[in-house]
Amino acid sequence: MYVPTRLRVLRIKYKITLKALAGRMNISNQHLSRMELADIPPTEYHEHLLCLGMERLLAEWDGAPEELKQEYETYKGRLLQPAKEVEDEH
Repeated sequence: MYVPTRLRVLRIKYKITLKALAGRMNISNQHLSRMELADIPPTEYHEHLLCLGMERLLAEWDGAPEELKQEYETYKGRLLQPAKEVEDEH
């Protein structure tokens, strides 16, 4: 069974495009997609890149939803882990 990562859940929920986030991480859309689909193993370096990208995105996004900021802080450093709450809903 496919279980999306926390990153994918947040990105889709808040309509953050692969292009927008990947650009702030200085990686390709394809690489980010492979990270969030767990096609490549998560590493501390990937989590670090995600933190940089999300923080840049939030800093540039006027009116970023507070809920997104709170969810990001909750999962910061663990965005590439499976989103178990999504798995439980199916």
